[in-house]
Amino acid sequence: MKLCPICQETKPASNFYADRRRIMGLHTYCKACCTVRAKATYANNPQRSKDAHKLWVSKNRDRVRAHKVKAAYGISAEDFAAIPKVCVICGTEAGLCVDHSHQSQRVRGMLCGPCNKGLGFFRDNPSLLYRAADYVLGVAKPDIFAATYEPRQNDIRRSLRHRVFGSDLIRGGYSLRLLLGETNPLT
Repeated sequence: MKLCPICQETKPASNFYADRRRIMGLHTYCKACCTVRAKATYANNPQRSKDAHKLWVSKNRDRVRAHKVKAAYGISAEDFAAIPKVCVICGTEAGLCVDHSHQSQRVRGMLCGPCNKGLGFFRDNPSLLYRAADYVLGVAKPDIFAATYEPRQNDIRRSLRHRVFGSDLIRGGYSLRLLLGETNPLT
C-alpha cells in the first residue's frame, strides 16, 4: 500500500507506475493522478508535448520499429533483426518495408517501396507477373482478356529458365530465348 500525495488516497502498488529511479521502485503519484497531470500538461502546451514525442521517437527508432513490427506481424525484435536488410527483388538497401503474405500472414522478407507496391498492384499473382514480364519483353500473347493465362506452355522451358536464371524473370526470359537459339527473342 502506498499513499498518493495528490489524491491523498492509500492504494495498492499495482495502482502506481514502475519507476526504477525511486527507492520503492514506484512512481510518486498513482496512475489516475498521472493521467490527469499528463492531460493537463498537454492541454497547456500541446506543441511542446508533440516536440518531446518527436524527439523521443527520433532517439529510439529501433524500439519504435520493433514495436510496430511486433504489433503488425507478430515477430520479435530478434526475428526482425535476423531478416536481411536488402530488397529481395531489386537488391536496394534504401526505403525498406516488411513484406508478408496476405493469405498466410507469414513474413516473406524485406522489399523496397516500389517493389512492394508492384507486388501489391499485381495482387501477389504470379500469372500476372509472368504476363507483365512478357509484355515488357514484347512477347505478350494477344488474349489479354482471357480468364486464365499460362505464360509458357512448355514446362521444360519454364523449369530451364528458373534453373538457369533463378527468379530474374525479365532477363531470364530474354536470355533463355537467346539460349534456345531464337532469332528475334523480343518478338
